[in-house]
Amino acid sequence: MAHSTISSTSPTYKTTLKQLPTEVSITFSETPLTIEGQEINSIKVFDPAGRMISAKTLVTNQTLSASFLENKELIGTYIVRYRIASADGHVVNGNYEFYLGQPGTITLADAAELEEHADHSTVEHFLLIHTDHILYVIGVLIVALVWIYRKNARRN
Repeated sequence: MAHSTISSTSPTYKTTLKQLPTEVSITFSETPLTIEGQEINSIKVFDPAGRMISAKTLVTNQTLSASFLENKELIGTYIVRYRIASADGHVVNGNYEFYLGQPGTITLADAAELEEHADHSTVEHFLLIHTDHILYVIGVLIVALVWIYRKNARRN
């Protein structure tokens, strides 16, 4: 199965706006994997001052969306970082930017560093997301061990 890809974003990638929208949304090529009670898909928006200003991410069909915690319209670059668990369990991360008034000085690298130090409310569950991959590896190991056992049994 292929990984999910972006079909559309709002605001659009590298667009310059005159007014901050009420939310950011990203529509993907397939419905993301969801696990009840867990936040495995997210949108985080950083304003030109480097503050994360997005609220909890909502998943509706193939679309992730997040409204803003505050609506201080700072002129400059807004960074949108997203994380989606594709239906096949693979996690896809990425980012894009849009501008209010004009581009500013915050960069995607700045936002990545800010996110590392931000309070993470998203709980990542490696085992839940990669269950199929783990089972495949266990299956291959079992087959390999059986093959080695039989090969050694024939020698004796």
